[in-house]
Amino acid sequence: MTIAVYCARPWWFSTWLTTGVRPMTSPPLVAEVLDIRILERPIVYLRFHGIDGVGLLFNDEQQVALTGAQVQDGRFTDALVFLEGCFGDELADEFLGAGAAAVVGATASTYGHRWRIGPSSKVGREWLRRVKRGRSVGDALKAAIQTVPPRYASGWRIQGDKGARLQ
Repeated sequence: MTIAVYCARPWWFSTWLTTGVRPMTSPPLVAEVLDIRILERPIVYLRFHGIDGVGLLFNDEQQVALTGAQVQDGRFTDALVFLEGCFGDELADEFLGAGAAAVVGATASTYGHRWRIGPSSKVGREWLRRVKRGRSVGDALKAAIQTVPPRYASGWRIQGDKGARLQ
């Protein structure tokens, strides 16, 4: 499998619509039982709540779904990572430190829907579609943010190699 998809349980349907992959969900998975190896894929797509300055990802029950320490324990060699939720950008350094080539995340709040494709999912879906077709992370994000109104297009950032492509 080329892609690992992990999200908060209430978002499983729209995350499936976004990625085309039935996601792993939290719960039942939470940080204390998550084996980080299940996320070690060429593309990692995560959709959780983040809080500015905290550096953790949470599910809807406010349980920790993923920590920076877990990411650091993983092997994400040359992976392309998309962090769809609010302040997901805060785990970028951990993914890069664990070998990821590039990480796309939001530096602010994002807006999504549970049962349909919302603005943040539109960005994620277009980014993913373009990356799978061989576009660079930077080109894919630039095109993806053009698919949403300007108020939803700001705050997305790439850390790592903007020219990285799916290996």
